[in-house]
Amino acid sequence: MPRISVIVAAYNAEPYIRRGVESVLAQTMQDLEVIVADDGSADGTCDVVEALEAQDSRVKLVRNEKNGGPGYARNAALRAASGEWVAVLDADDWFEPRRLEILLGKAAEAGMSLIADNQAFILEGTETPYRLLRQERPGATRLLSADDVLRGDQIGKTGNLGLLKPIVRKQILDEHNIWYDESNGLGEDFFWLLHCLRHTGSLLFVLDPLYNYNIRGNSWSNTLTRNNYIRMRNLLERYIDLFDPTTAPTTASLMARRGRDIDQHIRYQELAEPLKRGEVRLALDRALADPAALRFLIPGMARASFRRIVWKYVRLGAPKNAERFPT
Repeated sequence: MPRISVIVAAYNAEPYIRRGVESVLAQTMQDLEVIVADDGSADGTCDVVEALEAQDSRVKLVRNEKNGGPGYARNAALRAASGEWVAVLDADDWFEPRRLEILLGKAAEAGMSLIADNQAFILEGTETPYRLLRQERPGATRLLSADDVLRGDQIGKTGNLGLLKPIVRKQILDEHNIWYDESNGLGEDFFWLLHCLRHTGSLLFVLDPLYNYNIRGNSWSNTLTRNNYIRMRNLLERYIDLFDPTTAPTTASLMARRGRDIDQHIRYQELAEPLKRGEVRLALDRALADPAALRFLIPGMARASFRRIVWKYVRLGAPKNAERFPT
């Protein structure tokens, strides 16, 4: 039994998967396995992983028979995991060399079963972080509850705690039958984290940025679409009763507030998407049908414009506002 299993869901990740897997194999804590679940890739993702598998027996490739989405792929990797702990890595991201050693050491010191770290956001094609998930000095730790995560994950904002990539004792997953949602919703990793928190009570958050989050292409400058928000809302409905209002009233209230926030963004997209396509009449008709939605339009478009400006600013090589902290 390895000490930790790192699970990776991969779909058409050929340009990135080698860096991610090699960042795990290069960890100072070597008692590990890397399980890559390929979700029906049409590129050379499997070829890259098979080559790594031939070089290092700690790498394992799981081929899904169909393309089932990230939740389906992560569950396939979880079923193959044999480690005492489980860590999550997205196929286009990578770890700092001491990540697993530091986090498992701090989890042992604190007697925790769920731990996560700060993240460095790096725009593709650049070398240094644009920003950190949380702009706080490294070295400190703090406990986060489900309430803290819900409060710290506001739709459309930066620094959202729902982006955390946790490490959890596999015993917690097995005892409480915790799996990723495989429906066509959006945000399955967020609810997987909340499900873990429901049973651990808290998460140890390490402020060291040991996880590198790759922001690909132009996607960072674009807002989610109306359909994305609807998928997000549908998934929330599946988990709206995850926390009992009688025993966890604040948490249940925060879940309900999340639904209202998502609805607000759906109403914004009802007006913004026709405007982006030049369909002013359609946007006007929708505004007349829902005049209260106009109050979401200006701040929403301002945020989208700001993201596009920042993307161009960083891509042109302007100074970055997040330094690389030593780890």
